[in-house]
Amino acid sequence: FGLNANFRSQPEILDWVNRTFMHPEGRAIEPEAAARSGRFTMEASPYSPGYVPLEPGLAPAGPESFHGVYYLETIPCSKKDGVTEADVARDEARRIAAFIRGAVDSGMMLATAKGPRPAAPGDFLIVTYQRAAARPYADALRRAGLECRVSSGGTLADSAALALLLAYLQALAN
Repeated sequence: FGLNANFRSQPEILDWVNRTFMHPEGRAIEPEAAARSGRFTMEASPYSPGYVPLEPGLAPAGPESFHGVYYLETIPCSKKDGVTEADVARDEARRIAAFIRGAVDSGMMLATAKGPRPAAPGDFLIVTYQRAAARPYADALRRAGLECRVSSGGTLADSAALALLLAYLQALAN
């Protein structure tokens, strides 16, 4: 296996990631065009490294295990209908928490390198753009009786060592 092997995600997820971020023809495109399309160039540029497709380090899940890529259709945000972004986030959070609660309670089987096993709360990850956006999801998970932890890069940003490093770098730049 190379450095591009992923041992955590099922092959279907890696296929989706590669289709989503790699240029469809597998060829290099201009960095600006790549940025506009949400895809990566295949060759390194001054702006980013070249895209290297991810390879699965896990065998495909068997039919007894939950696997695949699924989409959550959300309610549309609409000023006309009085639906705010906060309403959408709360609805998404409630539905995601209900799915996780159901998966844990039903013993939904998950594929692992050691074979299938029942789902546990720690098997799920919700990624948000900003830490503040995680609150409705954490609240919904807790209401569903699921423990959760919200973490972010904020801890590092608040560290004294990083503040000293920043001051040092600013002094060097001056």
